[in-house]
Amino acid sequence: MAFISCTDIVRVYRMGDIEIAALRGLSLEVDRGEMISIMGPSGSGKTTLLNILGGLDRANAGTIMVDDVSLGFTPLSELVNYRRRVVGHIFQNLNLIPTLTALENVELPMIFNETDRDTRKQRARELLQIVDLSDRLQHKPDELSGGQQQRVAIAAALANDPPILLADEPTGELDSETSRIIVDYLLRINREYDKTIIMVTHNPIVAAATRRILRIEDGIIVGTYTPAQMGVNTGTVNYVDQLQERITKLNQELADLDKRIQQGQINGEEYVKERLRLTASIKGLEDEIHRHGG
Repeated sequence: MAFISCTDIVRVYRMGDIEIAALRGLSLEVDRGEMISIMGPSGSGKTTLLNILGGLDRANAGTIMVDDVSLGFTPLSELVNYRRRVVGHIFQNLNLIPTLTALENVELPMIFNETDRDTRKQRARELLQIVDLSDRLQHKPDELSGGQQQRVAIAAALANDPPILLADEPTGELDSETSRIIVDYLLRINREYDKTIIMVTHNPIVAAATRRILRIEDGIIVGTYTPAQMGVNTGTVNYVDQLQERITKLNQELADLDKRIQQGQINGEEYVKERLRLTASIKGLEDEIHRHGG
């Protein structure tokens, strides 16, 4: 039996009288110790799937089995332990606490898991050594590069030694060289520590690092491919196209942000903070395109 098995998952969100089907009967299986990529257009259900597998959301219908445990029938109180001990989350926006050091950010999940102080400090140091950040233990996130921050996030995801890592666009805002470094760390963790890793990515070059690529469209898996079958081209032109696609998406997010402030859905402080984040991301991607001659 597969380590992770999803059968006919349905997830529908309601916005007033409108129903939006994020997942429409999705099925997949993942073996223990496997590392797979999930690709698909924006809004296809990739993040919804990760949230359900991670115990952050519930399906409306279908069966989700993780190591013979049914998530659909797990009480909410037990889902807390599931999120702490079975899955580690690696998000694109990192979720690091800006006022904490790298060491303290990695310790944090263990504090929630009630790990004793000496044990968690020792483990945090060991995990940061695994991602080659032993010389950055006392640095806060804003004192680290984007790639170093993501490596801290990987270490934090491993804090409670979960068997599963769920990575949502872990290289989304990073340049090509840093992206390769992050993927190399994930591959090492998969191989040396036998972690099952499910990675959502928009970048076919990143996806090509895994043995299996699942394509999701309109809330269902439409195909399973090897990198060769996907026709992944690691050349510059393909990569630049992917960066351009990401910029287009971020520009749409900027336009949506402008609408939200005009409609009074967010306050001025939230607007300025989010706009600065988006414009900085766009600038970084534009610089990366320029480096590749685009």
